[in-house]
Amino acid sequence: MKLDPFISKILLTLIIQLLITFTAMKYFSSLSPLIATIGIIVLLLLIMLSSLPIYIKFVFFTLVSILTGMMLSNFDSASVKRALFGTIGVFTSMFVLGLILAVSGYNLSGFGIILFSVLSGLFIVNLVSLFYPMSDTSTKIWSYVGLTLFSFYVVYDINIIKLNKPFGDDFVSSSVNLYLDFINIFMQLVRLK
Repeated sequence: MKLDPFISKILLTLIIQLLITFTAMKYFSSLSPLIATIGIIVLLLLIMLSSLPIYIKFVFFTLVSILTGMMLSNFDSASVKRALFGTIGVFTSMFVLGLILAVSGYNLSGFGIILFSVLSGLFIVNLVSLFYPMSDTSTKIWSYVGLTLFSFYVVYDINIIKLNKPFGDDFVSSSVNLYLDFINIFMQLVRLK
């Protein structure tokens, strides 16, 4: 199966941004999670909701990657290595599954509402856990739920990107979706220790 040029651009952009993230994680010091989160949200909104030129979106995406790396820089290297290898394995297998389903003609767009509902529930659980800490067992269970959710999101996102091109020829916005899936899988695996 040969990748089409659009998917190749998405993958190249994704790999570049992940390299930037993990380089920033290694060489920059930690940044306040609140400041980083606000910066990331603003930049992501600009990327996803604006009609800026691709090169400006790429620069904003690079800033998101740097901020994300700085925000994640407080993890120990043993956890990071284990989680990174696990993430690469999970992401790659789900990516290939999503492409196979898309090429076979299976459109997974109907699953979007289910995935979003589970994501909303996971967000609420994480928000509540800020005020009422969870036990280690509960944290593990919710991490597995998150890992499963974001694994399905990889399949869903690449399927939708391949079949529907929701952002037209904007490969940067499309790669942002997959980048967020990758980072979220990584975060769930780090939490599983």
